[in-house]
Amino acid sequence: MKFVSLGPRAHDVRPKSTGSCHDCAAPVDGKYCSQCGQSSHVHVASAGEFIHHFIGHFVAAEGKLWRTFGDLLGRPGQLTVDFICGRRTRHIDPLRLLLTVSMLVFGALKLQTHLVDNKQPERKPATVQTQDAKSLEKPLTTRLMVDVFERLSPTFREHLDKYEALPNEAKAAVLWEPWLKLGPTLILCLIPVVALFLKLLNAGTGWRYGEHLVFSMHLQTFALLDFLAWMLLAEVTEYGAPIALPVLAVYMMVALRRMYGGSWLVQAVRWVALVYLEVKAFLLMSLIAFFTSLL
Repeated sequence: MKFVSLGPRAHDVRPKSTGSCHDCAAPVDGKYCSQCGQSSHVHVASAGEFIHHFIGHFVAAEGKLWRTFGDLLGRPGQLTVDFICGRRTRHIDPLRLLLTVSMLVFGALKLQTHLVDNKQPERKPATVQTQDAKSLEKPLTTRLMVDVFERLSPTFREHLDKYEALPNEAKAAVLWEPWLKLGPTLILCLIPVVALFLKLLNAGTGWRYGEHLVFSMHLQTFALLDFLAWMLLAEVTEYGAPIALPVLAVYMMVALRRMYGGSWLVQAVRWVALVYLEVKAFLLMSLIAFFTSLL
């Protein structure tokens, strides 16, 4: 036994070509094992191959990515229709597309927030306002949630009072902090909720929940891109919101029409109901996330 050993040499560990599968030991004549399906040529990928696989398969930056974005942006609802009809190899998988865009948008959001924080002057300590936080008028949902969180944590009311005493600018900064941490999770959690709303709004038409889920993922992907455009426009003009919000509204209407059919009047009613329910659900989830940060 050697007291100082560098271990086995690399070429002794690497698999050698023996005419059999390296996994199940079955005879292999072609590129793949007929028993388990593993490739007969196995090797550890180089750094360049790892980068190619990451970009090509995880981020999905291949040729069909541009076709996917073209249909997503230019033909609202068509990605979902193609997916349901079985035309799937021409486009990126809905979940992979959503995760890729989510990474891009929230990365840009965190970068922008970091740059804005560095430019802001140091804030003065907040002074307590004379108005008692308990006496502030709040919606019924908020009051009920405050009562629930007060019972969950004895320090919740103290933290909430300190927040209520902050000036408006400081409040906005405090709200951003938990939202940046939980924003991606909220967006993902909102997708099955929106799919449930679509299921209810299209009751009796025969659409399955999974099909509504795909449509919800595509809709949320466009909403994230629209939000990214809003952020970029806000850097050069004050009309970012007046541009981004109508574009999202028109997109949703056209997508609903292409996906579910029916008259424009019926789709308009569904659109109003969906927007109302989605906004309420998102605000409720954001409120829960904020209150949780005060525990």
